[in-house]
Amino acid sequence: MERASLVIDTNIILAFLNEEKGRDLDSIEKTFNQIRNNICSGFIASITIAEIFKFYFGLNFPRRAAEALEFLKEAGITIVSLDEDLSQKTGILKSKYKMSYADCIILATAIETNSSLITYDPDFSNITEIEILKPEEFLKKRK
Repeated sequence: MERASLVIDTNIILAFLNEEKGRDLDSIEKTFNQIRNNICSGFIASITIAEIFKFYFGLNFPRRAAEALEFLKEAGITIVSLDEDLSQKTGILKSKYKMSYADCIILATAIETNSSLITYDPDFSNITEIEILKPEEFLKKRK
């Protein structure tokens, strides 16, 4: 089976770390384990770190922000920085889709790394450039 490459959206990380009701936490954990066990490559866009820190600092839980970042590093997830090329791709995507800049950066990161995007965000439903999957859909495809 071909080694999958995944970009993990912020909402997946926050759903897992906050044990969000209504989310398939088992599938999220199994997806992270596939990355941790080097079965898949895992990436996040650097903007994801900003979104995580904004979330936890907004709740006055700065320690949780640092713990989240440590969790991602321990899971073997690579952080993709926003450079000039990725910025250009982001701008092009922003002109094409009615999405936030953060979502466009995440999408550009998935395109740049030739990855599927793992997300629960319905804003990505019209995307044609790459495969958009929920964690449970990704795992079902891997069987």
